[in-house]
Amino acid sequence: MIWTIGIASALCLAAMAAIVVLDEATRIIPRELCWALAAAGALLQICIGGVANVVVGMVWGMAVCSVAVVSRWLVDRRRSDGRSSLGGGDVRCMAALSLATGPGAPVGFAACFAAASLWAVIARTRGRLKTGEAFAFAPFLALWLMVGVLVVI
Repeated sequence: MIWTIGIASALCLAAMAAIVVLDEATRIIPRELCWALAAAGALLQICIGGVANVVVGMVWGMAVCSVAVVSRWLVDRRRSDGRSSLGGGDVRCMAALSLATGPGAPVGFAACFAAASLWAVIARTRGRLKTGEAFAFAPFLALWLMVGVLVVI
């Protein structure tokens, strides 16, 4: 069982690392990497706490994605430039992270959004980020994975 946990953790980390690199370089998070993260994460949660952990992750994922989609719609309908405030890849990655972190998803989510908010405020006050400017969100999503898994283990 310990080998399975190690392999599933390594696969989650590899998928998340690829997501971060691609999001930084292209501002695109491929579906395939989200699926890989979700599958490896579900395996990890089954090994750690059984199917119950996966069910908790699924419920949390549905809640997070629902709020993200509604928030995205509310913000984007006010934008005149046609750009989106939160990409579909970010939302898919949040769903995958919910599966990967199971019961630790709320804590990982909080760490992710707290760090992203703090970074945005600091970058904005230093003039490195303009209002409405996009930035790669995957590095903050990676924090979700790390914190969320540590809480469960």
